[in-house]
Amino acid sequence: MLNLLVCFIILLSTIVTPLPVFGDTHYGEVTGGQVNEALANTAHVRFLPPNPLYYLSRVKELFSRFFTASAVERARFDFMISSKRLKETYLLFEQSKYSSANNALADYSIATNKSVEQLKKARSQNQEIIPVVEEITDKLNYHEILLIYLIKNGNDNLNIQNVLISFEVYVEELNNFKPGNRDRFKILKEEKEGESSSSANLNPSLYETVEPTASAVSKKVIY
Repeated sequence: MLNLLVCFIILLSTIVTPLPVFGDTHYGEVTGGQVNEALANTAHVRFLPPNPLYYLSRVKELFSRFFTASAVERARFDFMISSKRLKETYLLFEQSKYSSANNALADYSIATNKSVEQLKKARSQNQEIIPVVEEITDKLNYHEILLIYLIKNGNDNLNIQNVLISFEVYVEELNNFKPGNRDRFKILKEEKEGESSSSANLNPSLYETVEPTASAVSKKVIY
């Protein structure tokens, strides 16, 4: 009787405990070719930490931003910086420099937030923002490819969950400027569907088990 009671409690806890949406969402696969295409279409990266020239280039970025007067152009500039930080994350991760990769991820979130702030400022000044919103949204598809690769391969080495939230916030803000952008991103579709499933029915049998997939084949890219 006691064994039966224990089994019933375990079964009940399994049914009523929500599964983490992020861990159980299947984002699909990205190929080595897609990864390399995304790298080729994001901002150029010449140096990586701990190279001293890397930190010199960061100082140069600050000066360049300071002398960019238009809020629209600053929004574009901040997006370019976010692209650099994401590419740096990928390259550092491939070199197993996980601490530096996580620092780059944190800076990615900061850059996307600054981009949104500048877009809001530009709109308040009655500047035309739709062209730059469209440009950023198109290029965010390359960010999504790199993020999916990092989600699939980062395991416990990367703080990818926080960056996924930043990416979603960025897309939502862009969607506020020009509706219809959110549906273009598979990551956000899967996340939304996962949340709906977990709230509608907590039966674990309905969740898709994510099987390990082959990592994207990273070709050597010379910068």
